[in-house]
Amino acid sequence: MLPLLARPKLLSIKNRWRGQLRLRSNLGRDLVLVVCSAVIMAGIYAGLTYTLADIQRHKGIADIHPSVVLGMLFLTLSALLLFSNSVTSLGYLFLGKDLELLMASPVSTRRLFAGKFSEILFSSSWMVVVFGAPVIIAMANFLLIKFGGITGL
Repeated sequence: MLPLLARPKLLSIKNRWRGQLRLRSNLGRDLVLVVCSAVIMAGIYAGLTYTLADIQRHKGIADIHPSVVLGMLFLTLSALLLFSNSVTSLGYLFLGKDLELLMASPVSTRRLFAGKFSEILFSSSWMVVVFGAPVIIAMANFLLIKFGGITGL
């Protein structure tokens, strides 16, 4: 069911990139978004690397293992992701204008729900994956450099 529900979105992306009239304005907008996202990701990486190094420098004040910082960060992100996904799923499942048309189609409700669920999962969780990657990379680099590995967590 995923290809059936994803096909209109994939075709719209394909048509958008093939369009010749507004390609320059779309390309410029997309380039600005990519650059801003890359700057934010680099800032997240640099900020977390600095914070972890600062915690390690001031070890005499408070003995905080870097895994505690990472655990608090992931707990906060998980709570925000849960709230965001629940709001998004309610909107997709109950407020969709295509719901009556999809329910009238000869597709089982189980496959329809699985397709809608995967659409919700991809559309609401991509940001956590993209902006969570610098956190995981910074933490892995810090643990590999300072502790010689990830053992001992």
